[in-house]
Amino acid sequence: MSTHTRVLHTDCALYRGSMPCAPHKASGQLCADCPEYSPFSERILIVKLAAMGDVFRTTALLPDIVARHERPQVVWLTRGDSRELLRGNPLIHRIVATTDAMSLRAERFDAVYALDSDIEGMAYARGVQTLTYHGFIPGAFATCVGVADGGDPTLFEIGIWDDLKRANRRSYLDLLASSAGVKYSGHRPWIAVDAGEARQAAAATALLPRPLIGVNADASMRWERKQWNAEYVVDFVHRATGDGAGVVLFGGEEAYDQNRSLAKRFPGVLAFESAGNVSRLIAGIAQCDVLLTGDTLAMHLAWGLEVPIVALFGPTSLSEIHLGPRDRKLAATELQCLGCYLKTCAVDPHCMDRLTPELVYGTVREVLAACG
Repeated sequence: MSTHTRVLHTDCALYRGSMPCAPHKASGQLCADCPEYSPFSERILIVKLAAMGDVFRTTALLPDIVARHERPQVVWLTRGDSRELLRGNPLIHRIVATTDAMSLRAERFDAVYALDSDIEGMAYARGVQTLTYHGFIPGAFATCVGVADGGDPTLFEIGIWDDLKRANRRSYLDLLASSAGVKYSGHRPWIAVDAGEARQAAAATALLPRPLIGVNADASMRWERKQWNAEYVVDFVHRATGDGAGVVLFGGEEAYDQNRSLAKRFPGVLAFESAGNVSRLIAGIAQCDVLLTGDTLAMHLAWGLEVPIVALFGPTSLSEIHLGPRDRKLAATELQCLGCYLKTCAVDPHCMDRLTPELVYGTVREVLAACG
């Protein structure tokens, strides 16, 4: 039987084109009188590849970007490993991995937001058809030369001048929003906790004493100076367990052997295995009463989860990190080279080694006391 006379709302957020929408599948609902009809008016593309933590924290800008448009369909282009961090976000209607980016060339958008200043990100943003363009722009040699009209170039400028970078006191999210002509209003990133992973994390931590202190002291091997001293971690765990607290140790594959060793050595310590599984990491952090962490993905996830944070900073800028009012940042502010963004250095003791276990543990206790 022909259905060409039926009303079909192809502009609806629930319309999928190649298969029935959810209301029709559930109850046979037709478009003509559907109470869930949610029409789009505009289409916007956000191009943000970068590191997973950077992609995740950028979702905090979505409410401000969406408010700039009329009922927009939001498409987000990113790398495959970040898709899990975006999945389920109510403001994102479609996630496209860079491996599938060619499909976007045949589509039209009302606005594109280029939120990466590297060559790859800008190339993807420039490769689509759009009425308006916001954010970073490439020059004749494909490298970034500034931002589109209406944007604030400060983030571009501090990215190429070290003295401006060190002098900056604005947060990265404020700067990134401004580069695209948007004002950041202070939202946290949206985050989902997988129910199955949450049950497993709760079971794994159920017998640990409280308060429960999460520790994520490692960093990518690219960033030697972002890692906290391994001996300091042992000292910290000794202090925490000695006071009767529970400790959950997070980290990548490089840290797992040390974490397991500490879990065997001290009572009330769990080596939480979550490397390569961001949903499991989120669920584990959600169990904690406070998280001690470096400038890593775990820090951004804890911020989204509203888990209190004590964050350690060395080669990266503490001013650029936007955290909550009860969170604390620690850094060796007496060093003139702080925020150098060097992978390693010859300074002795270097910035992270100056953050002693006594100082860090005292700060963690202060945060726990303030949170009741």
